[in-house]
Amino acid sequence: MSSTPIDEWKKIAAYHRAALEKAELQINQLENPVEIPLTDDDMEGHAGYKYIWKRVVTKENLVDDVSSILNDCYDILCDKNERGVTNADEIGISGSLMWHLFTLKVIKYLKERGSY
Repeated sequence: MSSTPIDEWKKIAAYHRAALEKAELQINQLENPVEIPLTDDDMEGHAGYKYIWKRVVTKENLVDDVSSILNDCYDILCDKNERGVTNADEIGISGSLMWHLFTLKVIKYLKERGSY
């Protein structure tokens, strides 16, 4: 069954509506970044909490250091992954809530691997 030119134009319009919606969401995230402060009280509730970990996070600026490294690598991190999806869809825009959660996941991964 062949599609009509009107059907093709409808598909193109739907594609562009979805792209516009995604762009507007990203603009909103950039214009209204969400800050997630990490406090000592937040850390104490976790099962793996230790004094040394607390010291690394609070006194040695672990969160700022990891955030800085990830921000420097943002363009590389946003390349397409093996599924053909840009990682920006999964990690968010720098400064967004998704980006902060991604940063915390990286820190958790580093801690679990014994890198910190």
